[in-house]
Amino acid sequence: MSEDNNSENDNATAHTLCDCDSGPPHPIPHIKDMKLTTATVNIANCCGAPPLFASVCVDTYREFETPDARLNYVKWLISLGADVNVVTKNRCTALIAAAYGGHPQSLDLFFQAGANVEWSADDGCTALMYATTNGCSENVDLLLKYHANVNAVAKSGDGLMGVLYN
Repeated sequence: MSEDNNSENDNATAHTLCDCDSGPPHPIPHIKDMKLTTATVNIANCCGAPPLFASVCVDTYREFETPDARLNYVKWLISLGADVNVVTKNRCTALIAAAYGGHPQSLDLFFQAGANVEWSADDGCTALMYATTNGCSENVDLLLKYHANVNAVAKSGDGLMGVLYN
């Protein structure tokens, strides 16, 4: 696949609206409409989300017709050099988004590419906390396989069980 053509991995369906700090709600470009290259693969959109994060974010599930289409797109982004540890405005990573959104195949790819399992978002929650609170047991198992810290503490002072029940 050419760096400048991601048409083999598109399968986009409908625009969603962005409600970021960049003005009134506006359409977020389809992931397939982003003309990505090795030079632009880590550049964030107006919401501060780089393409790898956006591809596994819960809000973009409609852009892919099948889970395999999403996974192929994630593989393609990583092959372009997408940094799996790039953070969004609220300090989330693609690993956190995939853990919350229930994408174990993407999680495994992120770990193979060097994802930091201990990174925490603005609220201090880790990927393990997000996967647990969203009931993604397959993701929890995978995060534990890669040695996620079960004793991490969020900014609220809650540990894993506290985050789960609050």
